[in-house]
Amino acid sequence: MINLKGRIIILLFTFLISSCGTFSEPIHNQGKVDINKSNLKQLNGNYSRFSNTYLDTNTAYDFNDLFQCFYLWKEKKLRDTSTSEKDFVALEVIDEKRIKVSFIKNGQIVKSKILKGELTENTFVFNGRNFLIPLIFINFGERHRTRISLSENGSLNLDAFQFAMGNFFIFPWTSGHYEEYDLEFNKIAEK
Repeated sequence: MINLKGRIIILLFTFLISSCGTFSEPIHNQGKVDINKSNLKQLNGNYSRFSNTYLDTNTAYDFNDLFQCFYLWKEKKLRDTSTSEKDFVALEVIDEKRIKVSFIKNGQIVKSKILKGELTENTFVFNGRNFLIPLIFINFGERHRTRISLSENGSLNLDAFQFAMGNFFIFPWTSGHYEEYDLEFNKIAEK
């Protein structure tokens, strides 16, 4: 029989193994611009809030909404899915590790946030952990990753990944993940 110390080590090891989430390789690399330090500022601009790539998603996490993909969806006023031409997401590259994301609704900035990320495999990747309780007998966690690049026509391409897991004392370990690739958000001309 395993002693308490052994059980704790097994639980911690299981938590570490199960709490990571990674992207698969991009499905369609054709027509995408490689992002690097010299052309990162090409991401600057305004993009439509909703994807022009239709997704039939029945999850609580809607990958069709660009603002939600940048982890800023928690506020109720941002969950409104009605859209107008005045609703969009603005990206502003600050430096090679930070991008400012602003949600504009009806011509007004509703929320802005600076997201930290890194250049990886010719894309820019944001990592976000929205919720984490790392206790011995109860542990829950949720992780989001968003990978962005540009298409040759100037649209924003996005790959999104969400992973959630949990364990409650003697109940079985549960986890699940959602991922979508090659979402496209049109660039909006400056007005």
